Formats: sequence, C-alpha cells, structure tokens
Amino acid sequence: MFKRVEKLKKEHAVIIDALSQAKSIGVTTEKGRLLLLEAKKTLLEHLKNEDTYLYPVLNKASQSDDNLKTLISEDVSEIGAVADMAIKFFDKCENNQTDAQYVEDFKELFKSLLYRIHNEEETIYAEYDKIIS
Repeated sequence: MFKRVEKLKKEHAVIIDALSQAKSIGVTTEKGRLLLLEAKKTLLEHLKNEDTYLYPVLNKASQSDDNLKTLISEDVSEIGAVADMAIKFFDKCENNQTDAQYVEDFKELFKSLLYRIHNEEETIYAEYDKIIS
C-alpha cells in the first residue's frame, strides 16, 4: 500500500471515529453536533484529496481499461448519491435543525458512508495501488 492510500484510509478512520463518537454521545447534543461538523470538515478535505490525487490517475488509466472505466463510473454514481445525502444532513446539522427525521437521516448517512468507505478501500484503492506500482 502506498503512502497516498494510507493517508486516505487514515482520513476514513477519522471520519468514522467522529461519526461513531457523535452516535454514542447523541447526534442531537451540542457535543454530538460539534463532532458531526468535524466529520463534515474532514470528509470535505478527504474528497478534495481524492479528486486531486486519486481520480486523475484512475481516470487516465481507465482510458485503456474498460473494466476500470466501468468501476469508476459506478463509483462516481455512488459518490453522488452519498454526497447528496451528506449535504442535506450536514445542512440540517449546521443550522441546528434537529427535526424528527434528523436522527434517522444520520443513521442512513452513517450506514451509507460505512458501506461506501469499505467498498472504496476494497476496490478503488486497490486499483490505484495496482496502477502506481
């Protein structure tokens, strides 16, 4: 595993840790809300790092690899769905709009991020490692 992937995986761990702590404390508490906002900040930095360092390499390699092109296309579609969910949730969080749906929205986002991160680490990062090795 290369340093870039190690760094991205560490960012994943920080995001999941903040979300897990917020879940344990309570996402409707002030401390929970602050942890969620920390997770949002880390998530945005993480996505920027992927867009800057990971995806250009993958996109270039996918020009001559149809399987990789399909994988990236599916990945981008998945990112879009999770990003939309995250934007809506974090907007509520920032504006302290903890309505009846807020906790359920958090649970759905957390579940989706866990799945997304696992999938990304098992497939996308593995492809990246193969390309740069």
